[in-house]
Amino acid sequence: MVFALLSAVGVCASGQERAFSGCGGGMMVHAGYMAGSNTVAPVPLQGVLFGLGGQMNVTLWRHWRIGAEGCVSILNSQCTKYRGQLADGSYIRNGYGGLQTDAIWQCGRLLPFVGATIGGGAMHTLMILDGSKDDWNAERNTVFNHQGYFFVMPYLGVEYVATKAIHLTFRVDWQAALRKGRLLLPTAINARIGILFCH
Repeated sequence: MVFALLSAVGVCASGQERAFSGCGGGMMVHAGYMAGSNTVAPVPLQGVLFGLGGQMNVTLWRHWRIGAEGCVSILNSQCTKYRGQLADGSYIRNGYGGLQTDAIWQCGRLLPFVGATIGGGAMHTLMILDGSKDDWNAERNTVFNHQGYFFVMPYLGVEYVATKAIHLTFRVDWQAALRKGRLLLPTAINARIGILFCH
């Protein structure tokens, strides 16, 4: 896929006015699927996640950008196949951020790019095995865990130049945690869409 992307941008005109330079940033919403290794938790909570994040970047060279991004994803137990085993209110909240770099090209109003993010995150897991979130009773059969991790996240996508100052962006990525731990470490495939403001 990456080679096809690079081949496609090779046929773009080289004399066109640049649609990206300076710096930019904005917000993106995303959806994806979280999985991972989980040998200790009573229920391997995996499934569909949704989230919100933001990024900023600076163009250092004609085809090279660096920047940073941060995101928060929520996986609700009702979006998994284990919803019958867990009480409503169980979730995984995955917050992460890091430094990113990518290569970008211009093909008319389209700006295809490919890159990676390296950083760290923290995952909060709450599993209510017996009880309810709608009362004020103490729940005895509940698991709560906080875990930090390091990750790499390769990605590819495309920006659409709506105006010189406003770009629409679409991206797919794969977040892969690198350090083994006691509970689930996130491995997630995400699709993101957002708006960037460029200067």
